[in-house]
Amino acid sequence: MTHNTTTTAKKIAKIRYSGKCLFCGQSPVDGAHIYPAGSHPHLKREDANIIPLCRQHHYILDDDSGLIRAPENRIKLILVFTVNEYRAAVQSQISELYNIILKKEIL
Repeated sequence: MTHNTTTTAKKIAKIRYSGKCLFCGQSPVDGAHIYPAGSHPHLKREDANIIPLCRQHHYILDDDSGLIRAPENRIKLILVFTVNEYRAAVQSQISELYNIILKKEIL
């Protein structure tokens, strides 16, 4: 689902996964983009592209060193560090995101 301008990534993150950081289970959370919004603006508003992360983990995921800027590396990192409680749901969400990407590329 695509959200409109009045629904922010942070609001989606608070709803998804009980509003807890996928990596540590803490609150409050930010809405982090799996595919970075700057390099993938066509996915910026896709709900499936947003995960809840605490500020510290969001900062780490968005590190500009280049090590985890590539989406495939971000996805690996997300899957490795997601707490067991949410891992299956996150895998499903990433599959949903892949389907959205495929549809957008076809159009």
